[in-house]
Amino acid sequence: MIASVSLEAWRATHQLVLAVFDATSRFPIEERFGLRTQLRGAAVSLAAHVARASSHRTQRHDHASARRGWAVVAQLGVLLQQARQRRLLDQAVWHALEDHRRAAARHVWRLPWRPPLPAGRTVPRADGQGRWALDVRTPATTP
Repeated sequence: MIASVSLEAWRATHQLVLAVFDATSRFPIEERFGLRTQLRGAAVSLAAHVARASSHRTQRHDHASARRGWAVVAQLGVLLQQARQRRLLDQAVWHALEDHRRAAARHVWRLPWRPPLPAGRTVPRADGQGRWALDVRTPATTP
């Protein structure tokens, strides 16, 4: 399952990279080393973190790459918002890029971004009514 999740995440981030490069190619020349470079770099970084998350030999490195990918998703959201506020992106292009970013975020969220807990550790979990309880993992329920 992790291989298919990683492939889906990579496809979504690759589509985001293509969309960001297409949209930023229309930015004014004075943005060459500003927001355009930051948007492109963040998009490529996200795709690279997704690829790294599925290629490491140890789970610890997988989780670190997936966590960094999640941070880049947030960074891209801020950069896209700034580009929209500075009127570098029109509303339709911004919405399309935001849709790509959200699709990538859904797939990145499904990556194994936190290590599984050992048996007997307690973890907080929501009980469905807004309250939190402690869930004790036993060897039978450990993922």
